[in-house]
Amino acid sequence: MSKLKFIPALLLLVSTLQGQEQKSTEDLSFLIGEWEVTRTYYLYPDSPRVYKGNLTCDYSLDKQFISCRYEINRPGKIRGLDQVFFNYNSIYDSYETVWLSSTWPIKTISKGELRKNEDGLIFKTYTEFPIENEVMEYVRGELVLKNSNEFQRDLHIRTSKDPEGEWKHHMTTMAKKVR
Repeated sequence: MSKLKFIPALLLLVSTLQGQEQKSTEDLSFLIGEWEVTRTYYLYPDSPRVYKGNLTCDYSLDKQFISCRYEINRPGKIRGLDQVFFNYNSIYDSYETVWLSSTWPIKTISKGELRKNEDGLIFKTYTEFPIENEVMEYVRGELVLKNSNEFQRDLHIRTSKDPEGEWKHHMTTMAKKVR
């Protein structure tokens, strides 16, 4: 390629790259802070169970991750603790979560996408993992940040035993920022 053709091609590439938003863990910085949370579990056919607690999020590991800790009060039971790490993985060009829970023995890694629309900022995640005797569980989540002080996260689940496409609404977390 001649130098005269190379320079315009390079300028076009640079201008195209400059127009693209660079994704990073910082895109999830809306999580940073302290939140009051209400979790509602939908345990079919039982009545929903509602628990209160808090969520604290801050940067971790040189801002490569956002570390969040849920503490949920469960009357008559041990408190529920969840440790979640959020990040953007540039190798896979995907947002991710690593979820650890004191009440569920599964550790999950979810892939996610972040987008904005008229409802606000939406963070969708998906994961799947084995739970028993070759049965798989599939989990999809959607966190909607309507303003900088409130978000709602809905979690839907199904297993490989369920009819294809039949998702159950498992949990809703409502969060209000307090700091």
